Amino acid sequence: MSGERSYVEYDWYPGGIPGNVVLGEDVYLDSAYGFAPFHSREEPGLVLGDACGAYDRATFMVGPRGRVTVGPYTVLNGVYLIC
Repeated sequence: MSGERSYVEYDWYPGGIPGNVVLGEDVYLDSAYGFAPFHSREEPGLVLGDACGAYDRATFMVGPRGRVTVGPYTVLNGVYLIC
């Protein structure tokens, strides 16, 4: 996994966002908690396109060989993405 973890300002969850997650411009995450079950070793393991939002327990359950791309202007609200 490349890069260091990044963190959501004022997040209650200390785990952070994995280094192989690529965030487009103006992406909003209400918490990094949704990345707790994220285990991808792919580069990148997850791409969130420009102006995406992940709200209300949006969770990214991605295994070691999984890779997910979410297009721009997508709202993920209370969903589980499993790969």
